Amino acid sequence: MNGNTAEHQLWELVRQQQQRIDALEARLAPAAEPETGAEVETEPVGESRVGRRAVFGLAGVGVAAAAAMVIRPELAAAADNDPLILGATNTSTFSTVYTKTNVEGIGLAVSNTNGTNPDPAIKGTGRIGVQGTGVGGAGGSFAAEGVGQLRLEPAATTGPAPIGQLGSLRVDSLGDLYLCTVAGTPGTWVKLNNQTANIVQGPTFLPVSKRGYDSRPGSDGSGTKGKFAAAETRTVNIATDSGMPVGKSAAIVNITVTSTETGFGFVSIYSGAATVNGEPTFSNINWFGPGQTLANSATTAVSPTGTIKIFASAPTNVIIDVVGYYA
Repeated sequence: MNGNTAEHQLWELVRQQQQRIDALEARLAPAAEPETGAEVETEPVGESRVGRRAVFGLAGVGVAAAAAMVIRPELAAAADNDPLILGATNTSTFSTVYTKTNVEGIGLAVSNTNGTNPDPAIKGTGRIGVQGTGVGGAGGSFAAEGVGQLRLEPAATTGPAPIGQLGSLRVDSLGDLYLCTVAGTPGTWVKLNNQTANIVQGPTFLPVSKRGYDSRPGSDGSGTKGKFAAAETRTVNIATDSGMPVGKSAAIVNITVTSTETGFGFVSIYSGAATVNGEPTFSNINWFGPGQTLANSATTAVSPTGTIKIFASAPTNVIIDVVGYYA
């Protein structure tokens, strides 16, 4: 319905209302004597009688109310970043934006129907664009047919966001999806798909475990050979022989000690880029007598080049097999 049609219908309503007023006035008007023209009361005067002035006053209120209904149907819109005003049309080609100035970082954008390429119906322009909360149920529901139910607009850069809030999701410019598990700058982000990125994600397992290091003299592989001395630390590259890609953040390994000496000892492993002063206060495998062969699994951080440090508290041979890694 356009503005002209609406206005025409309104004034037709006003005209009909005026006709009703005229008819009511004629019914309430007192009759006149034929001979003298004097007015004669046609009904008794009582408290129940309604005066013409009051009736017409009420009718006038109805006319005024009808006239007040003159509202031209227009789009609820506003210029970009201006307050949303009913009855005003957005003539720009940008999305209409409603901003709550008393709440930092929360924005709401309404689709611009004047543009040839309208923006989404709801679009967040601040730190929090659309926020749903609920008690005993889902905070928000997104439904669609034939397309994805929820679309995250890709960022302009790769990798996770420089600032993380717990529970945040981010899609980078390559289409990789990240979930923030620990808030901070940058926080801890887990990559939820399998594309390559230098970030913590779910583990990747080698089809078959590969030997990453073996201290036994005459064994295959690179690195320093020979039994560890008491309280000795070695830096070894477990990526060189296992085929684990460099640049990974952590490795899943099996540690084996063999030909142990003394009554008690332990081995600790950690990233080749880390520094531990003195004897480590943690262990990854322990033995309790000489001549033992024992194995244990562990997950350890690795340096960007794939190195780890191995500390042995007492003489022993150490074998490291790589099972998998984290990106």
